[in-house]
Amino acid sequence: MIITPEIKVNNKIFKFIKRRSHRPVSVYRSGGEFMRLGESGQVKKEFAVHKKLLRLKFPVAAILKNGKFGKLSYYTEKSLGEDHFGHIFRDDYNKSKTINRKNFALFLKISEKFAEAQLTTATNKPRLSEFFFQIHKPEVFKELPQYKKLLAKSFHKIQANLKNLPFVLSHGDFNPHNIYPKGVTDLETFHYAPLGYDIVTNITQISFFPLGHTYEFYRGYYFSTQQRQQYFALMDNLFIKHGYKPISEYKQHFIMCRAVWSVVRMDRWPKIQHWRYKQFKKLLENYLANKPTEKILL
Repeated sequence: MIITPEIKVNNKIFKFIKRRSHRPVSVYRSGGEFMRLGESGQVKKEFAVHKKLLRLKFPVAAILKNGKFGKLSYYTEKSLGEDHFGHIFRDDYNKSKTINRKNFALFLKISEKFAEAQLTTATNKPRLSEFFFQIHKPEVFKELPQYKKLLAKSFHKIQANLKNLPFVLSHGDFNPHNIYPKGVTDLETFHYAPLGYDIVTNITQISFFPLGHTYEFYRGYYFSTQQRQQYFALMDNLFIKHGYKPISEYKQHFIMCRAVWSVVRMDRWPKIQHWRYKQFKKLLENYLANKPTEKILL
């Protein structure tokens, strides 16, 4: 697929924004409209998922048009706004070293709406093998063979604790950088995961980035203890209302899952890769010793 700075579709000029890292799809923009353009099979798959999410009342962007562009396929969607919560929270933190209450309340509102939609997709069909593949289990064993025994024990523990949870349609990378005040974006990673995985990832993913500007990527904001407690109280109540155990009971297991997802594929950024390797070893040791893993990330 050849990338061009601008293309004309439906009498509109779309400007190139980015190309996906692991999929043959590029993103273009024209005013308040985004277009996903790429190999027909991949784009049609994403289009079908997007339509399904709308039917299920997930807070995602409205679809505008779809069609062919030469040998490629495309579909367009309405913009969810200029700034995602990652940027909003970063700006808050730069101003006052804390996340603005109103912005956090908006974040909670969208997160709760997303969780409510997820709950309608619950299935008891066992999908742990699929989930482990999605969080890069095969890759972590190849990339960090020195931790083979620790990894094997950790996955055995994860499986024992998550095996009875239902699986729900999940974003896979649910975090403030993919959430806008008007909805959720970057839908190409959707798959089935244990109930609660996305919810824990949402509030903890930022902690997998180091403090300090000497790294390729770094932590631009920080959730306070009160905000984390408020978030989990909201989600626990939601899960209990629907007949499930509080999600906070599974927090440590999902943090370990997210650590596996985050530690691999980082060879292009050696500084943060080295930092994550060190954090990952501590997380493994604490997890197997039944010590809190969350404290390592704070």
